[in-house]
Amino acid sequence: MKIPHSEFPQMTEAVPWREQFGLVEGFVFLVLMLMFVRAAVTNYESPDHYLGRTMPAWQMEIVGGTAPAPYVYRQGVPQLRRLVMTVLQPGHAALAVDAGFAVIALGAGFALGVYGLGRGRGMWGMVAAYVAAAGVYTNDKPESVAMVAAIVLVTACFLHKHYQTAALALVVSAAFRPELPILFGGAVLMAAFVARRSIRPAGGLPLSLIPFGACVFAGLAYLAVCKFLLWPQAKYPQDTPAFMLMDNFTRPLGYPGMALNLMIIAFGFGWIINAWRLLKPAAQSSANDSAINPTEVAHQIAMGLFIATWSAAATVLGRTDEIRIVIPLLPLIFILASLRWLVWRRVKP
Repeated sequence: MKIPHSEFPQMTEAVPWREQFGLVEGFVFLVLMLMFVRAAVTNYESPDHYLGRTMPAWQMEIVGGTAPAPYVYRQGVPQLRRLVMTVLQPGHAALAVDAGFAVIALGAGFALGVYGLGRGRGMWGMVAAYVAAAGVYTNDKPESVAMVAAIVLVTACFLHKHYQTAALALVVSAAFRPELPILFGGAVLMAAFVARRSIRPAGGLPLSLIPFGACVFAGLAYLAVCKFLLWPQAKYPQDTPAFMLMDNFTRPLGYPGMALNLMIIAFGFGWIINAWRLLKPAAQSSANDSAINPTEVAHQIAMGLFIATWSAAATVLGRTDEIRIVIPLLPLIFILASLRWLVWRRVKP
């Protein structure tokens, strides 16, 4: 059975996203960065409006190894701040580190926007990344902006098929939150397995699995070293259980956040179902007749799995009123939801 090509929207010739960054995009980038810096200053300055001498929350405890689990495991951003504090005051160092991650988030958001929305619309990806980066404020967790940058960067590199770069970013992000390389790498492995099982005539695996298998290992290894070797004495606070699911159900303050998490989980599984059903007709046709690119379908299954599992983990292991955990997913969700009639991308040979 040959799949009718009319069912699959055709793409125009791809233009490298770097070549689409012009004067207008540069102006939008500068405006968004100025707005982000203003939000960061508001988050870090003291009540009497002093920034430089203000020591960011959790900075000394995490660097000194006295913070409770799991915060003590997230050494990446506090250690970066410690290095920058050799030349800047504490508040300025925190602002500089967050601004650097915001630059990465906006740049990756532009690439994500080009992927999902097409030529000339990459700036909307930047806007979505800005909303996520500034949306994590106000809070006292050092890794919040870094997680926005990491997730947007990893998804942009992955969807543009820069697998090694995505894997490298995942390994580095283990120092921010080791859950990211574990969940994202696991989602890619599972998506490749599903796509391979459904499109046997195509032969081979639709994704490069070795880098993402290494990411899962790196995340688990980092977590094990932190938990059993570096800080075995670190315990969860008495009022914070390791599994927060039942606590979230009994805390009305967390109900709005739980509703958001459940909607994101539903979006992730809906995306998986829509992509997976495209694999069925391909399984009944030869590789030459199929109008479906298995790699692109595997991409979309991986994105749906990652969105669902990340939000589910935030519901089970975190407080649902701390929506900063799921906010980094918003740029990806915005881009996927904005795709016109697409749940995958078909690339012309």
